[in-house]
Amino acid sequence: PSGAPAWPWPLHSAADGTAAGCRAAGCRGLDPYRERCDRDSVVVHRLRAYGRVLTLQYSPACRASWAEVDTAAATAGLRIATTGGDQQTATGGGAYTAMVASGPGAARATVVVRGRQLGVAQYDSWIDAVSGSV
Repeated sequence: PSGAPAWPWPLHSAADGTAAGCRAAGCRGLDPYRERCDRDSVVVHRLRAYGRVLTLQYSPACRASWAEVDTAAATAGLRIATTGGDQQTATGGGAYTAMVASGPGAARATVVVRGRQLGVAQYDSWIDAVSGSV
């Protein structure tokens, strides 16, 4: 994504997180890179399948989560949802979602690749067949 660091992402000190532009509910619907929440982000869970990598990210400084896919081409429906009903979807062809105000235990990331839904949560990952249109 534009403005995102190249892989592998550099590690940042805890002091870097203090410059975050939002916190918790104030981050809802905002771009994690523009708000600098990526500076202290951690990978909560990652799934590699069908030539893609789906990642659930969390920023302790921002107290917010978002979903990322390493290559957005030929994917659909990149989404993050929380157990509380909050959700964000990536814009068409986007490689990451806006943030939800949630800790890592309450968030799930999903994306559709080749007729399969890939999903990750804090301690789980799955691949399900998708029926119907996406």
